[in-house]
Amino acid sequence: MGAARDWRPRSVSEVLSKEFSFAAVEITGEPRRKHPLGRLAIEAVRRKTMTPEQEAGLFAADRVDHSHGWILPRLEEGKAVVSERNIHSSLVYQGLVGGLGIDRVAHMNSAALVPDLCIWVDCDPEVALKRIKSGSLRALTEKGRILRDDGAAAAYQSRLHLAAVGRTGDAHSLRYGSRHRACSE
Repeated sequence: MGAARDWRPRSVSEVLSKEFSFAAVEITGEPRRKHPLGRLAIEAVRRKTMTPEQEAGLFAADRVDHSHGWILPRLEEGKAVVSERNIHSSLVYQGLVGGLGIDRVAHMNSAALVPDLCIWVDCDPEVALKRIKSGSLRALTEKGRILRDDGAAAAYQSRLHLAAVGRTGDAHSLRYGSRHRACSE
């Protein structure tokens, strides 16, 4: 929450391009600001006209469409895909902050691809609050309250970590499974 967005995917993309033999490395992000489904999700949050579950449904619809219509074809071509945000964001924003629960949000996103690797950027709360107050979409939600309360922030991190760690203790596998691995084998 509140971490700088634009440098992360580029940095990861540069490392993948230089160090690995992918056909190409493509960068994407969610919600998709140039796609109707992504714009619907963004506008729902801005306008505050929908319930948290309806908003979560719009983010999930964008994610599923993005997964199968844009990401999977590129993976099948041997490309690496670096995405700014994915299921982990919804687990935090709609599941924890929005109060829907991690299991409910994970179920809503169960048809989407799950990343093979998630890089979590833990931002200093004061830096994050400054960015949130700058007028981004995040400022419209309760994230500022969470960041100001050290106990709440730690509790959210702990709950998200428990939700994201697989039964084998693999910190980059969601317990809901990796759809990409099932599709590519």
